[in-house]
Amino acid sequence: MDSLKEKMFFLVSAIFQGTSFVMPAKEEESLQENIWHSFRICFDSVSSGCLYMTIGDNLLKSIHENMTSNLESEHMITMDDSAKELLNIVCGNLLPEFFSKKTVYNLKSPEKVDKIEHNSFCCENEIFFIEGRVRFKLFKN
Repeated sequence: MDSLKEKMFFLVSAIFQGTSFVMPAKEEESLQENIWHSFRICFDSVSSGCLYMTIGDNLLKSIHENMTSNLESEHMITMDDSAKELLNIVCGNLLPEFFSKKTVYNLKSPEKVDKIEHNSFCCENEIFFIEGRVRFKLFKN
């Protein structure tokens, strides 16, 4: 595993465990996903680009339930909101590890997207959890 892919794996695994209590698994132990949701967060600073997260429906449902279990029902937080928050956390932690810890990155609001539209690929990784799968793709301009 190359160093960027390895960094992405460990960082994403730690964030998913800490925020939503899902544990990494081997590919064969992971639930198969038939429905996928894609989200994007763009950033700029010295470097600019976008981080895409494509997350399986099973994993997103588990994460959403775990992230919102202590909230009262009047808070209308959707599964998309949970995914966007998670993507924001991952991006905020990933950029300093990949590029520079001394740089301040301006993050745009995460958004749901239909497809990945970018051409300057940097790194990607698919990470398996017992509850499902997630794919990250980082693009840098």
